[in-house]
Amino acid sequence: RRCTASASAGRAGTVEDMMYPGLSSHEVAVLAHGENWAAVYNPAGVMAHRWDGPAATTGSATIEAWKYWMQQDTLAARILNTFGRTPKLVHRLDRQTSGISLVAFDNVTRKALHDALKIGTKVYYALCRNSGEAHLGKGPFIIARPLRRKNVETEELCQDYQDAKTEVEVLFAQASPRCCLVRASPKTGRFHQIRRHLQNISYAIVGDQFSKAATRKEFQASGVELPQRFMLHLH
Repeated sequence: RRCTASASAGRAGTVEDMMYPGLSSHEVAVLAHGENWAAVYNPAGVMAHRWDGPAATTGSATIEAWKYWMQQDTLAARILNTFGRTPKLVHRLDRQTSGISLVAFDNVTRKALHDALKIGTKVYYALCRNSGEAHLGKGPFIIARPLRRKNVETEELCQDYQDAKTEVEVLFAQASPRCCLVRASPKTGRFHQIRRHLQNISYAIVGDQFSKAATRKEFQASGVELPQRFMLHLH
């Protein structure tokens, strides 16, 4: 299935997510569910929700604004179409990232799941542009580097720094084409923390804008056609 991502902060294009090719673009894949909750697959290229349109000028969540949001191709709209119930997202993935999203259908369940995530561990997997040989077989290690705070809306860097820690481990590595599979678990919740920390140690994620064309050519030379997407997944 091809999910078209709308323009944001200068980025636009078609994102390929072939995890569930037979699924309608108006539905979500349900991985598990209970009476008032569900775990669903959030494909890369699909926004969690949209807070623009009618509410952008009125500043309030009117019925017209809610109808507009639910008509957009967002994860929230797909959940509504699949379950026929208004979703309450427990957390959000960056639009370029795929993975599991938790959703509740009432406020009590949403709070319970949100509190559980605070003490739980999120595990991401990333395909990175580095042979990974320097860290392969050496177990997990911590990247503890402060990150400049970013404006969530404009993605502009601010002048102040925030402490940030990410635990990473190289699981697989190869020299040609240069790449490695990395498991990453953020210990703090900074904006784009995993991608920024990995890039800081020269493990940029495949599909990121930096050297994107050169990476694609390197893989093509080895007979591998990379998908048009950012290779980060929340497991």
